[in-house]
Amino acid sequence: MVICAKLCSLIHNFRDFNGCLDKAKRLIEFAGLGHTAVIYADSTATKHIAKFREELKVCRVLVNTPASQGAIGDLYNFRLDPSLTLGCGTWGGSAVSENGKAKCDKELKTVITAAFAQNRAVYGTRRLKKALEKQGYRASRRRIGRIMQEAQLVCKTKRRFRATTNSKHDLPIAPNQLARQFEVNQANQVYVGDITYIHTQEGWLYLAVVIDFYSRLAWAGLWQNV
Repeated sequence: MVICAKLCSLIHNFRDFNGCLDKAKRLIEFAGLGHTAVIYADSTATKHIAKFREELKVCRVLVNTPASQGAIGDLYNFRLDPSLTLGCGTWGGSAVSENGKAKCDKELKTVITAAFAQNRAVYGTRRLKKALEKQGYRASRRRIGRIMQEAQLVCKTKRRFRATTNSKHDLPIAPNQLARQFEVNQANQVYVGDITYIHTQEGWLYLAVVIDFYSRLAWAGLWQNV
């Protein structure tokens, strides 16, 4: 976890608890809410410790560990007993402490999603890694794959070609009347045709075409099998 801290502490005599608490609030709210506050007091002062925990908007409160915030325990916390050590907060605009990796993942997720959409949802981790490197981002394919899974980004895959013609059968076959004689001298002598199917929003449509080989005049029919 990466935490940016103010690295400053406020040490005040415990006799003015409310004054110390007010100073602690202002310090922690300075330049963004803080992540840690520390109170050093007698363990029997449960009311003060509870109030300290309740009123300070921090992620954690440490009790009787002033050195964690840079306080000089031997000088202040023992010779001025009881005393109060108030902790520090974050420096800058961040509100509370946060996981630096999670923040980076959030930024990467935005970049990966944009690159994925720009490339028609066909880029996998290998090509996305290269696309990120061009933009100055470095991430492993494993990390990219994890972020893609979290963002529910699934690559489109090409459908395998499926042959629909079955020539291995015992059914009667029409004779080859044309025999590859493609030179025709007049109309209405040779006709060629074919049939295919087209996927539309209405479903599968079937198209049949017949062409006069000489004049190139064509007749077509389109229908839907219901």
